[in-house]
Amino acid sequence: MDLVTLILVFIIGFSTAIIGIIVGSSGLIRIPLLILLGIPPQISVATNKVGSLGASIVGLYRYGKEKLIDLKIGFSMVSVEIFGAIIGSYILLSISGGLLKKIIGLVIFGIVFLIIIKKNVGLKKIKEIPRRNWIIGAFLFFIVAIYGGFIGGGGGTIQTYILISIFGLTFLESAATRRIPNLIGALVSISIYAFYGIINWPIGIVLFISESMGAWVGSSIAIKKGNKFVKILFVIVAIALAIKLLLT
Repeated sequence: MDLVTLILVFIIGFSTAIIGIIVGSSGLIRIPLLILLGIPPQISVATNKVGSLGASIVGLYRYGKEKLIDLKIGFSMVSVEIFGAIIGSYILLSISGGLLKKIIGLVIFGIVFLIIIKKNVGLKKIKEIPRRNWIIGAFLFFIVAIYGGFIGGGGGTIQTYILISIFGLTFLESAATRRIPNLIGALVSISIYAFYGIINWPIGIVLFISESMGAWVGSSIAIKKGNKFVKILFVIVAIALAIKLLLT
């Protein structure tokens, strides 16, 4: 792997992680760029998980330091994330996700619409969570984990909305809390991808370092700016991702 490519990978990982640590779905930007650098699609998706591991570790530390993580919700989603990541990782080894991308694009458009019309959503935490919300939230997290396991981008945006609308977290709390299942899911996917030998480790290591650095910068910006800033950023990024998914 030549030095120029590794430098470009570092820039890609760092810049996309700044946004990804706040609102998620940076993989939908990062993976196509890796493919443009000549890395095969399947390997790009698998290698991207190594970078996301670094971002999740940093995110947990930074958000945890500010006491923004809801441990009960985060750890409750770990088991469904694990099973979803296993299923999604094996799907990556066998089929294409073209149709699902377009479905997810439409879903994200719907999420943006709901975020806009519900002006106060994600700005204040709801303390009481009905039991049915735990069941619905776990099921939705499972579906998104499958998607994230074999496409690797776009799921973070949907997870953010699940944590906001179903579990009543703020935007910052959702960005923080989803890092727990995301970290475990990434470890599961990486284990499977490594076993089948579809990770480009030099690229993966550069992504791990660059995304860790980008995640530090991004989480610092989010904490400083607050929930209103994150909500606006969420809407902008979600619209861009939805359009990209539908046109890809």
